[in-house]
Amino acid sequence: MASFVLIVQNFLGFIAGSTKKILDTIFKNYDKRIRPHSENNTAVIIRMSIVLAILIELRWNDPNLVWNPADYNDKREIIVPQSHLWLPKLFVYNSLSPSGSPDFSMDTKEMLSDNRYDVRVSHNGDIKINIPQFVTCICRLSIEQFPFDTQFCAVALASPLLNTSEMDVVASAPPKDSYFAGNAEWELINVTVRDMRFLEEGEYRAEVHYIFHLQRRPIFYLTVIVAPTFLISALSILGIFSPGANDGPRNEKVSLGLGSLLAMTVLLGIVAGAMPKSNSIPLLEVILPQNTDM
Repeated sequence: MASFVLIVQNFLGFIAGSTKKILDTIFKNYDKRIRPHSENNTAVIIRMSIVLAILIELRWNDPNLVWNPADYNDKREIIVPQSHLWLPKLFVYNSLSPSGSPDFSMDTKEMLSDNRYDVRVSHNGDIKINIPQFVTCICRLSIEQFPFDTQFCAVALASPLLNTSEMDVVASAPPKDSYFAGNAEWELINVTVRDMRFLEEGEYRAEVHYIFHLQRRPIFYLTVIVAPTFLISALSILGIFSPGANDGPRNEKVSLGLGSLLAMTVLLGIVAGAMPKSNSIPLLEVILPQNTDM
């Protein structure tokens, strides 16, 4: 038993020694300030995808981080902190500033600003990193069909400095099983990717839009707003034609009308609190005041 433990310890020490030799070799003259492929004036290709709904996966190749596995006990991959490598500068351009800041306004969010994560480096220079991203973005809402509306919200990513001849971004749509389940209000229908090029100061820069197709779950609004609205409207109409006394005050109809008006006022308050702010008027807000006028 003791000899087996000794063999395992020696083997692990041998593997760790191979990793250290690789690190000493490839990082001896490595400068993370220099962009990969800069010597031959070609663009570094950044491949981007979404993994497991919240992870942004970035892949690229750095010819300065290459070794022969045969010289290092067939070691083909190593994991190093991201602070040791050149990293692409990518920003989310339509994000909001953090909620704790004095002004809750437009801001840019750098994707690789946190140095807590590691990078997987292959012997041929291929690099992969997965970064959790939590982004709050601004989306223009179209709520004419509320609460049966669907929305399209885009997350825009781009490089602030490098042009397409220096760095190009190729994004791929996430697999279907990577879609998040949504929440109590929204269901994610689809995610599409749009690769764009925009001209700035005579240079083309890469920009990627992840477009999320969202559909509102209407069950809450149907139960709390739509169903009571139709019920109160029906009672109001029936109350008009209900038989009453031929002489004297008709207190029953007056009470029913005032009760319906009060109920509609409460429903209008619920709708105003639940309705997202937009420059368009939803159909539900048009129907409720008309029912109140009855």
